[in-house]
Amino acid sequence: MIPTIPYLEQKFDEFNQLFFKNALVRPRLELSQARSYRGQCTYTRQRQSDGTEVYTNFCIRISVSEDRPECEVEDTLLHEMIHYYIGVNDMLDDAPHGRLFRALMQDINGRYGRHIVVSHRKTAASAPATNDPSAPAYQSRRRSATCVVAVLNLKDGRCGFKVLPRTIHTILAFYNTVRRSSDFKSIELYLTSHPYFGGYPRSGASYFHFVSDPNFHDYLKGAYPLRCDGNHIDY
Repeated sequence: MIPTIPYLEQKFDEFNQLFFKNALVRPRLELSQARSYRGQCTYTRQRQSDGTEVYTNFCIRISVSEDRPECEVEDTLLHEMIHYYIGVNDMLDDAPHGRLFRALMQDINGRYGRHIVVSHRKTAASAPATNDPSAPAYQSRRRSATCVVAVLNLKDGRCGFKVLPRTIHTILAFYNTVRRSSDFKSIELYLTSHPYFGGYPRSGASYFHFVSDPNFHDYLKGAYPLRCDGNHIDY
């Protein structure tokens, strides 16, 4: 089938009631001719006066570049609704399709017999699905340019990290999101050009990678620590 906007609106409302207890406000729904993806959830970051950011203008796009079975269209919409649910509630995940996303996906699949999958992208350029959230994405494109790395110390003793774009408002937004969360004990920022971090995508989205490499802290030797108070960063 080729979905229409009225169809997507009807299905969104139906799934919102059934799977999300009507917790979601219907976002903008759009059709796309893209062949590189089947579904996409986008948003706008809006900076606040205190330096934090909120996510607004959520949009779910569904590709109509090919005729697909209705069940696949529905599962694609549900996939994007999970992203929307995580984003609109400002929840932290450990990867774009991390433990939180997978838990919600598996709960819906198991309880309601759906077949939502982790990745419905169709191009070879997309990052492969993996059960290891610390595995570098796009390894063939490993870079060594200087980047900002956030090291996260969780209250349960684990350690995580995030490679951030070198834009002040994005770094501050991620820093303040982590500080507001009760899951974290501290966050440290470093400026480094170590090639290890070049294998990870630079993103301001609220997910991170758990540290599994025993040599991780060696990669930060010589890195320049950045001082941050939540409003300013000392480069």
